[in-house]
Amino acid sequence: RNRDKDLPCISCGTFSGQMQAGHYRPGTHSITRFDVDNIHKQCARCNEKMSGNLTAYRPELIKKVGLDKVEWLECQNGVRKWTIDQLKSELERFKLLNKELKDD
Repeated sequence: RNRDKDLPCISCGTFSGQMQAGHYRPGTHSITRFDVDNIHKQCARCNEKMSGNLTAYRPELIKKVGLDKVEWLECQNGVRKWTIDQLKSELERFKLLNKELKDD
């Protein structure tokens, strides 16, 4: 949220309404669940009612992270079984990333 706080919804460009963490590759692709290039600010309408509004999401994501990264994300179809320790590690990683953003 802090990284994208000044940005609009990645799909429709709106600044209004409830904003969420919209995944380009949905949560069913657990291998990319915590990849920061897969998660961007998205309004609830695009994320929930339009199933991510991926037709609009993709070109904006390419502008933001590059075509190579988007194509890499699209090829990640595996399932990852997360352990409690791995999830705790991810939580700590995100806390550090968030702290770095706040310190900037």
